[in-house]
Amino acid sequence: MKAEKIKKWIVNFIVIVAFLIAARFVFFTSSKEVEDGEYSRQTFEDGKYTAEVSYKNTCTGHRNYYDLTVVIEGDYLTTIIFENGGSIGKNKINTEKVNKEGKVLIKAKDGCSEYYIHIQHKE
Repeated sequence: MKAEKIKKWIVNFIVIVAFLIAARFVFFTSSKEVEDGEYSRQTFEDGKYTAEVSYKNTCTGHRNYYDLTVVIEGDYLTTIIFENGGSIGKNKINTEKVNKEGKVLIKAKDGCSEYYIHIQHKE
C-alpha cells in the first residue's frame, strides 16, 4: 500500500514538473520575445535613411559629427555611407537593431570606432 502511494506521488510530481516546464516555454518565452520585438512588425522599412551620426574613436579620442546616409534592413542598421561615397558594412561593423526612437549604437569590428546614430528620415 505504501509503495503504491509513493509511485502515485512520483507520477504526479513528474506530471506537474513537465507541465511547469511546458508552461514556461509556451507562456514566458513567447511573451519575452514579443516584448523584445521578435514577433512585432518591422519599425523601419528597408532602405536608405538620413541620419545624424556621432563618431568616436575610443583608441585615439577623435570625435566628430556627421549627417550621413545609412541602410536599414529588417530594422537592423547594416551600412553607413560616407559623404565621399565610401561605406562600411557588415564586414567592418557589428549590425545592431535600431530602436523605436530611431537610435542605435554601432561598434566597428576594429574595436576602436563607435557610431551613435539617430535616424532622421527615409530618403
